[in-house]
Amino acid sequence: MSRPFGQMALEAFTDPQAFGPHFQPPDSWAAWRTVLKVIFGLALDAAEMDLFRACTGRMQSFASAPTELWALIGRRGGKSRAVAVIVVLLATLRDYRPYLAPGEKPVAMILAADKSQADVVFAYCRALLTETPMLAGMLVRETSEVLELSNGVAIEVHTSSYKSTRGRTLICAACDEVCFWRDDYSSNPADAVIRALRPALTTIPGALLLCASSTYMQAGIAYEQYAKHHGRDTSNVLIWKADTLTMNPSFSSQVVAAAYEADALDAAAEYGAGWLAHRRQHLPDELVDAALVPDRLSLARITGVQYVCFVDVSAGVSDRSALGIAHRDRASVVLDRIELVYPPFKPEEVVQRFADICSAYGVSEVTGDRFGGTWVSSMFEKFALAYRPSALTKSELYMATQPLFSQRSVEILSHATLAGELRRLERTPRAGGRDSVDHPRGPGQHDDAANVCCGALHLASQQMQWVEAVDDSQSLRRARPALTTYDPWTRGLGPPASERGPYG
Repeated sequence: MSRPFGQMALEAFTDPQAFGPHFQPPDSWAAWRTVLKVIFGLALDAAEMDLFRACTGRMQSFASAPTELWALIGRRGGKSRAVAVIVVLLATLRDYRPYLAPGEKPVAMILAADKSQADVVFAYCRALLTETPMLAGMLVRETSEVLELSNGVAIEVHTSSYKSTRGRTLICAACDEVCFWRDDYSSNPADAVIRALRPALTTIPGALLLCASSTYMQAGIAYEQYAKHHGRDTSNVLIWKADTLTMNPSFSSQVVAAAYEADALDAAAEYGAGWLAHRRQHLPDELVDAALVPDRLSLARITGVQYVCFVDVSAGVSDRSALGIAHRDRASVVLDRIELVYPPFKPEEVVQRFADICSAYGVSEVTGDRFGGTWVSSMFEKFALAYRPSALTKSELYMATQPLFSQRSVEILSHATLAGELRRLERTPRAGGRDSVDHPRGPGQHDDAANVCCGALHLASQQMQWVEAVDDSQSLRRARPALTTYDPWTRGLGPPASERGPYG
């Protein structure tokens, strides 16, 4: 009679002939060994039970193996490596043939916010296979996105999209850093992805949903799962929440202490697995959705209307340049045009392009931040445009326009990048009672589009004269000719193909 899978998996994790050499020193992986025992349905000893209670808030362990693991762990706590070994154990030690139809392929799926993040877990999986002699022969085909095994299982890497789960039979789904999944259509896209994954996990008995992340704001599906299942003895979902040093005692305690000294609140999330209760979404999705006018990409100029322009100009090396044009009508403030120019570019060419757009709307003055000192103002003056530094900082502009969104007196364009940036703005209390608003931390985060949108809307809201609607029963916004949009790709100023959304 073959041994139970859980027992084989735990032995392989510690076996010097299997994965043992990859997880040294053993003491630093003791907490993760306990996690493996829980998810594979093995009994815990007294010390492990104490750790279990501290990290799960439960008094009793599971009657059977849990169906989901949500590992909410401090940074550098070993999440990615632990997830990788679980994926490989599930992919190599189980026989899925009894549960499959002819031609059906079992898949272990790895998902993350972007390809580079997903590749971290994928690379660990590859190393565990190729550098473990008893498993190396199982890898029969390898690409940058798939590891095919001789038992028919495929380990695949994907970005966080619900579309990638369609038609798949999953033995596990490993979702890395789910608290930081963001896209242009929702502030919490992980919710839709997880909902799509669960049906794909129902075919195979024992299929496991693995979600690992550092903690962040008290929002999104990870926090919802924590609030629903942590400390609930009747739940079949394992919520394991632990700080960095609990899961990885070999990590430098000095680094953790320095982080707490620099910013205790952020360090509590980074290393302490605490939720950032003080940080929240600045513009909830429903406010952004209410402001979006479907299918409106831009609006043409109307004679007699006074337009305003806000710009965010960069040097063209790594940051985008952006322009927003808006006006105030009888009922609301309206964003008429947004222009994003992606690096690399020559700043003078961008300013010339912006000057052409301003001319089309009868704008003779632009407002922007104080980037670049006199260089920016002199560049706009060269093209007969006055440049006025904004009296408000970027954060203050976000704060000033929030009431306009709340009162449903804003109309913005159906522009995916803009909508995504507005959704992702975060509000944080600061000393003295003044809140600060900015884009999320982390690589690849921008708010150029949101900046020029809110800057232009604020300028328009300050206009003294309302523009009367053509018809009292219908606002200008519902019967405006669309303006042929400028195509930046034809001039080499657009984003790379991989970054282009449905609206550019």
